[in-house]
Amino acid sequence: MGGDGVTTMLWLDSVDKSYGDLEVLRSVNLEIGAGVQCLVGRNGAGKTTLMRLGLGLTEPSAGTVRMFGYDPRLHPEVMARVGILLEEDELFDFLRPVEFLDYCAALYGLDAGEARTRAVDLLEAMEVPGSDRLCHQLSTGNRRQLALAAALLHEPELLILDEPFNGLDPVAVARLCRMLRNFAANGRGVLLSSHRLELVEEIADQVYFVADCAVTLWSPERVKAWYDELRVVSAGEQPQGELTA
Repeated sequence: MGGDGVTTMLWLDSVDKSYGDLEVLRSVNLEIGAGVQCLVGRNGAGKTTLMRLGLGLTEPSAGTVRMFGYDPRLHPEVMARVGILLEEDELFDFLRPVEFLDYCAALYGLDAGEARTRAVDLLEAMEVPGSDRLCHQLSTGNRRQLALAAALLHEPELLILDEPFNGLDPVAVARLCRMLRNFAANGRGVLLSSHRLELVEEIADQVYFVADCAVTLWSPERVKAWYDELRVVSAGEQPQGELTA
């Protein structure tokens, strides 16, 4: 794990996951380190399940999961090194955004003054109003960006983001792409899922295709070909062939 001088942040070895008779993932081997790594695949393929396994939120049916060398279910303290954005935004609706980030900072044991400064900087960078309205009054896109600010607040080494572009307008999408590239450029890691293949093609260092219970490393060319194929189908034209994993 972490050979060739590469630090492995998240490691899955021969991981299976089933829910009763429903097999979701089978014999998954995955190493996530520095850089931007993206999961792509159809709805229900197992992308979110894979992330939840890595975070220790779901127990594998078989195999080994390690986050920075530890089993995240047995050592939840390791999650202080991880920033998390799940598909469902869990905000305290009757706090103001800056107050919500104050609360998150307290959970992480951060210095209150330093955390407040960072919170204000993050909210300004994302153009999210911090103090003049409550969380439940924010737009869908601003709620999403506030949840991302909470994931970044404690300066994690690894970000795990489930569909981070959902609900964002084009300006916010472009800003998030820049933020993720800058984050990864400092030797940190990003694992995200997305259906926005044009964005995946733009920002990803590695792309993993999740289908038929398996996780397969794809080249950028393969991602582009799949994206082009989907655009043909969406336009109502007859596709030339079927792309599979």
